[in-house]
Amino acid sequence: TILKALRSVIYSFHMPLFFLLSGMFVKKGRFFKSVKRLLLPYFFTACLMFPIDCLLQNFDSISSAFFVNFSRMIIGSGYQHYGLYSQYSTPIIGAIWFLPALFFARIIYIQISKKINGVVLWVVVLLISVTSILIDTKLVYLPFSVLSGLSAIIFIHIGNKLNGGEVVVKPIWFLMSAFLTLITASFGELSVCCCIYPIYPLNIVGACAGTYMIYCICSVISKNKMMKKIFTWLGMNTLIILCMHNIQIMCSILLDFCWPLRLISMVAVPLLLTFLVTKSRFLKIAFGCSSEH
Repeated sequence: TILKALRSVIYSFHMPLFFLLSGMFVKKGRFFKSVKRLLLPYFFTACLMFPIDCLLQNFDSISSAFFVNFSRMIIGSGYQHYGLYSQYSTPIIGAIWFLPALFFARIIYIQISKKINGVVLWVVVLLISVTSILIDTKLVYLPFSVLSGLSAIIFIHIGNKLNGGEVVVKPIWFLMSAFLTLITASFGELSVCCCIYPIYPLNIVGACAGTYMIYCICSVISKNKMMKKIFTWLGMNTLIILCMHNIQIMCSILLDFCWPLRLISMVAVPLLLTFLVTKSRFLKIAFGCSSEH
């Protein structure tokens, strides 16, 4: 029960946080850079998953393995949909659903913000968010987690509005944010991936409050030079860590016999693989980083 409550608290802000941070760096006219930073690592990771899947799963043939992995890549879902495209559950792509979801949300937000602004823009992004949630949960799932991304477009807009502003760390604001986060989490688990917002639009407030909490904690910890270097490295390589985490999840079945070792591998393996990736010029480019990064 405690773990479930903790999961609800973390999920109340952990994915909105990334959309919000992305919004702080939204720049118009960066379409190809978004392709490089988001879609390139998505497709590259999906291709890496194919041989791993062939080794770990019992497919009847290479063609059937190819079909499953190709459909998984195109569907791009982080969760299973039963009876949506066939009588069978759709294969999930895992944690990297976030990459195409963020890509489409960013591109659409950039195009909209070129045409309108002010209160009208707030209304439009809210309408897009609500409509996407209703379509995904009531009607149909769209490939590449497009609706999941659009449901979180409001966070991109909030992040964009915070861009250039100074975020002040105050204990009283931290406590208020913690209270709001706990309140919203008590209504149920927020899942951007599944377009589940138990108490929309208060989930938006709770997600922003949780993000502020993380900012405060990081601001205090990063005063230590060593921790600042660690946080900087993690921040620069977040997307690579996400992709490596996806591969680690696929391979985690090999450690089913020992759950403590499996738990340790969830952290150690993605970080180790990310470190190795950053040492290869080709892999850095494949995962959307500049060769100088």
